[in-house]
Amino acid sequence: MKKFIIISILVVAGLLFILITLPSKKPSTNGFSSLTISTPFTFKSAKAEQLSIEAFDLKEAKKYDEAIHLYREAIKIEPDNPKLFFDLSDCYALLDKLEEAISLLDTAITLDGSYAPFYNNRGLYHNNLYEEKKSIVDFKKAIELDPNNYVYYSNMALSYYYDKDFLNACEAFEISKGLDLSASDINSSEGLKELNVICK
Repeated sequence: MKKFIIISILVVAGLLFILITLPSKKPSTNGFSSLTISTPFTFKSAKAEQLSIEAFDLKEAKKYDEAIHLYREAIKIEPDNPKLFFDLSDCYALLDKLEEAISLLDTAITLDGSYAPFYNNRGLYHNNLYEEKKSIVDFKKAIELDPNNYVYYSNMALSYYYDKDFLNACEAFEISKGLDLSASDINSSEGLKELNVICK
């Protein structure tokens, strides 16, 4: 079973929270750890921001259809806010509607193609559809935009691994280890554990 690192974002009071986990075949909202970083995404409308926060809470409560409704209402107010499309795509992914999730990330990337997590998550969804080569393209773009993030290298390593390209898988895996990939990260994924053995 494939395991990758998925990123979700939440903006509260102008701060961006990146939520990272290692999901199985279907992304999960359980067990997230958070990092706070600056973000280029802000809301023009207080109403859209409030809808986004309420939608996030519904998503956390696994009320995905209700969350989708609120995100779509927020998008009506701010149709040029890529964060809303990113968050909406996560809801569809959690419902295992990966084609819809990819389409929404396509829109987010069209609105702002400079944000690495958009490509990371699209890569995850491609890989969960067994489209490894498409996922590798996305992970490479995420790395181009954020070359010091071990998450993207480990995800790319897994994509190469599942595509049976072990040379490139090991190269990406070793780079990931040289950044911040921890033993607990490795032990949480069967694919990473296998790479840890074959790449020695």
